[in-house]
Formats: sequence, structure tokens, C-alpha cells
Amino acid sequence: MPKSVAIGLFLALLAVGVMFGIARDLYSRERGIVKGTVVDIAAGGAASKAQPLRGPCVKVKLADGNIVDVAVTGTSGLNVNQTVNVSEMVMPWGQVWYKLKGTN
Repeated sequence: MPKSVAIGLFLALLAVGVMFGIARDLYSRERGIVKGTVVDIAAGGAASKAQPLRGPCVKVKLADGNIVDVAVTGTSGLNVNQTVNVSEMVMPWGQVWYKLKGTN
């Protein structure tokens, strides 16, 4: 495989990944707001060979008992066992994801 084809393929896959992330944020609709309790907070971490750069991660136990990962921009002000409101978001293709709406 010529080097230029490999580079072109890599750039095309990179563009698809970026477009997927943008579409998730721009075109998702809020299905509802659910209450939950924070069960774990991970502040994120630096990249290494074994683990890529990770943003902050919050695990929340919803009222129905499911534990989900919630998208947050930062973990300051959050504590384990704190009650939070979580937006249940639906992507155009049906996948559900959660983001922090606020604290109680």
C-alpha cells in the first residue's frame, strides 16, 4: 500500500471520528431529566502509552438502579453520594448518553 494512500485513509477516518463527536453534541435531543446519586468520581488523567488522555468521568446510579457514565466538564463541587440531575440525551441514530444537568 503506498504511503499516500495510507495517510489519506488515516485522515479520512480521523475526519469521520471528529464529525461523529460534533454530531453527537449538536444533534442529540434531550429525552428527559432523571435524578441520580454520584457513586464514583475520576478526575481524568494524563496520557501514557497504555492509556490515552481521559477527561473527567462521573458514575451515577440512577433512580431505576442503573449505573451510567455521565459527561461532565469538571468534577469540582461534586461529591460521592451527592444527588444530581442528569439529562438523558438521544443521538439521531438512537444511542443514549447522559450529561450532568445540575446538582441538588
